[in-house]
Amino acid sequence: MKVFLVDDSAIVLEKLAAMISGIDGVEIAGQALNAHDAIQSIVKLKPDVAILDIRLNGGGNGMDVLKRNAL
Repeated sequence: MKVFLVDDSAIVLEKLAAMISGIDGVEIAGQALNAHDAIQSIVKLKPDVAILDIRLNGGGNGMDVLKRNAL
């Protein structure tokens, strides 16, 4: 299963990636620090799951990412 991580904290992304990558059959497909990069990357990489921070700094939020990628 490919997982994409979105959080505005690099430390949180690092910790999440470390925890999740230890699960058999799970691959970190990518990461983003903001909504804009997340939307572009999710469209391109097509992960199976996205873990989204609802409150993102720098414009946009996790709900924007969800709305743009829930096709």
